[in-house]
Amino acid sequence: MARKKAPPGALLKRPLKRPYIAEWRAARNLSQETLAGRVEELLGTSFTATTLSRIENAKSPYSQRQLEALAEALRCAPADLIMRDPTKTDAPWSIWEKLEPAQRDQALSYLRFLSEQAADKKDDAAA
Repeated sequence: MARKKAPPGALLKRPLKRPYIAEWRAARNLSQETLAGRVEELLGTSFTATTLSRIENAKSPYSQRQLEALAEALRCAPADLIMRDPTKTDAPWSIWEKLEPAQRDQALSYLRFLSEQAADKKDDAAA
């Protein structure tokens, strides 16, 4: 059976996912006005506290340039603003950042081992 195609613009109509910008801003102890000012300076174009609020609350989309400027101003990676809540100290990425390089290698080895075990169990169940 042929796969149905989504109507044009369907992906654009789904609700925006709320990023973790407000959490990162709070973790850095910055007001919306202060962060907006820093981002405006980095972008070289208008970026207001109202714009920031709308992005933080998923009422307006952000551009790649805005996301990168926000990340630079908040001293984190752009991906952090989308997928990592800095208030969750027991989350995998928060734990990962605390590890030394040798410990990260050990953690990766153990995760690979667990992944292989899970794949083996899946194969056994399918057989």
